[in-house]
Amino acid sequence: MRLVLLSPSVDRPGGVARSVRRLTRSLRARGHVVVLVAPDDDLFPGDVRREGDDVRFGPRARGASAAAVAEHAEIAAGAVTFGGGAQAVLGFYATTAGRAAVSTAERLGLASVIAARGNDVDRDLEGGGETAEATGEALRRATAVTAVSTEMVEKLRASVGRESTFVTNAVDTEVFRPDPAGASAFARRHALPPGRRVLGLFGELKEKRGLATLRALPAEALDPFEILVVGAVRPEVRHDLPEGTRWVPYLDDDDTLRGAYGACDAILQPSVRDGMPNVVLEAMACGRTVIASGAGGLADLVAHGETGLTCETVAQWSAALAAVARGETTHLGDAARARVPTLAVEAAAFEDVLQRAIRRYTASSASR
Repeated sequence: MRLVLLSPSVDRPGGVARSVRRLTRSLRARGHVVVLVAPDDDLFPGDVRREGDDVRFGPRARGASAAAVAEHAEIAAGAVTFGGGAQAVLGFYATTAGRAAVSTAERLGLASVIAARGNDVDRDLEGGGETAEATGEALRRATAVTAVSTEMVEKLRASVGRESTFVTNAVDTEVFRPDPAGASAFARRHALPPGRRVLGLFGELKEKRGLATLRALPAEALDPFEILVVGAVRPEVRHDLPEGTRWVPYLDDDDTLRGAYGACDAILQPSVRDGMPNVVLEAMACGRTVIASGAGGLADLVAHGETGLTCETVAQWSAALAAVARGETTHLGDAARARVPTLAVEAAAFEDVLQRAIRRYTASSASR
């Protein structure tokens, strides 16, 4: 299969970039040709560079504007030699690359697939306005659409009348795995108190991550723990973190990141909105106990009492933390690793969606 993949920047921190890099590697490893087209903020506006099957361009326009979408589509159509072999265009993130992918595919006569991820549906599509209208139209025109949670499948059906296929995020379980030595090294490097249990929060902490849940907890629920943040904290939610919280900036090295997960007794994800967060998948693969809300893809990942704990009320969160403090949840991490979605599962699901989209588009074109 020959695939053109349009994506937001793959060099910025965040789940979308990480997911794109992961899926591109997986599909290429399975023998597919994947031409990745993405903006690169380090290039001068208008500059286009190709390295192998990767095409990067310096954007003249940014965000979800019509100009930015048109530029992405123009680069994809003009900078890549598709020949007669390209079969589909996949756009990761509906409000930007997804719209560009549909435009590119229509221009080139190819099947199009939009992979909806998280904020593109929860924030941009539901926020109304020109961007939401243009995104809704692109979703309806696409040959196929994927959603990263079963909740998102329902949202797309309700908001734009579009049926979509749930395709899980995944994790490389060879990279993210239990690593006691790495965990000990991380704990020593960051002077985590020996014998004190650690609660971790990973990624970009912002309003939708539900940190107000921590602020609502009684002091005795958090007193037994060291709180560790690995990633970034937006200014508007800093007041929600308990006093004395330790902070480590984003870790680009997967070996160090694996050690950071391993240094935690539990990973917290109290989101009020979410896609399917990579940090939870990585924590599960590292055999950590995950305590999460049931928002978005978290409900698809965490089976309460089996592969983690799901909580909604303050009382439930307090009870879950008390169980961690008593050392009663370690078995959940083992079960989580055994059941976490792997790279093969994700790649096979995208293969199926893409191949069905190609057949559907080909049949539709033949009938015209």
